[in-house]
Amino acid sequence: MSAAGNALRVVRLLHEHDELRVLEVAARLGVARSTAHRILAMLVFEGFAEQDRHKVYRPGPALRAIRGSRAAPPPDLITLAAPICNAWRTSSARPLT
Repeated sequence: MSAAGNALRVVRLLHEHDELRVLEVAARLGVARSTAHRILAMLVFEGFAEQDRHKVYRPGPALRAIRGSRAAPPPDLITLAAPICNAWRTSSARPLT
């Protein structure tokens, strides 16, 4: 699975479960803990997740805005996340898998 695909899977997990830990994300994606942490850190940076003082990740303002929108259908998550994932991919010093 690509880095973008894994990031989108984590967004979906946050949407479905409302709180996650790094180890849970790593297990669900089948990736190393460091990879899960990197994905979550990118989602925090972009506002799709928030981390509390207990190291629990929850939906961030960007994801809550998508979930809470009732006036219009929510934008497609792939469309929203693609520029973020592309920027992350191009700024990364090493390839992500």
